Amino acid sequence: KQHTSSNMTDATALVNELTRQFQANDVDGGKATLTKLKIWMLDMPSGSDASPESTVLAATGLELGALLSVSDDDLDAFARNISQLKPYYATLASYSDANIATERKCHVLGLNLMHLLVDNRLSEFHAELELLSEAEAGSPYVSFPITLERQLMVGSYDEVLNAGSHVPDPSYSFFMENL
Repeated sequence: KQHTSSNMTDATALVNELTRQFQANDVDGGKATLTKLKIWMLDMPSGSDASPESTVLAATGLELGALLSVSDDDLDAFARNISQLKPYYATLASYSDANIATERKCHVLGLNLMHLLVDNRLSEFHAELELLSEAEAGSPYVSFPITLERQLMVGSYDEVLNAGSHVPDPSYSFFMENL
C-alpha cells in the first residue's frame, strides 16, 4: 500500500520537528519525535516498493536519531539506529537516480566507523570501508576515522592523541574520549 500524501506531510513535519530538536539539543523531545516517526515507518513499503521521498525521510529521521543518541552518550541506541538505517541506504543506492542522498550520511557513516574503532571491531570497520564510495571515503567525516585507524595500526599514538583537537564535528569527541 502506498503512503498517502497526508502521511508524507505528517512524516515531513515529524522530520522537520526532529531536525529542530536535534539543533536545539533537545534529546528527550527528539526521542519522542523519533518514536512517532518510527511508527510511521512501520507502515511504509520496504525496498524498491518505497518511494524515494519516503525513503529519504525515513533515512533522515534515523540519521538524526543516531546523532541524538551520540548527544545522549547512548551507544546502544546509536547502534540500533545505524542497523535500522542500513537498509534505507541500500534502497537509496538502488534507485536509478544515484544522486539521491541524505544530508548527514557521511557524518553518520563516519561516526559508525568511530564506534567500530572504539569497540576494536576492526574486521567490521574494514567491511564498512569496502561499502563506501570514493566520494564518501573522501568526506572529512569519513576520512577522519580512516586516518585515525591507520595511525593506530602503525603506532603513531601521539598523532592519535592530537587528533582529538581536530575532530570534524563535536559529535566525534564522544568517541575520541572512549578511544
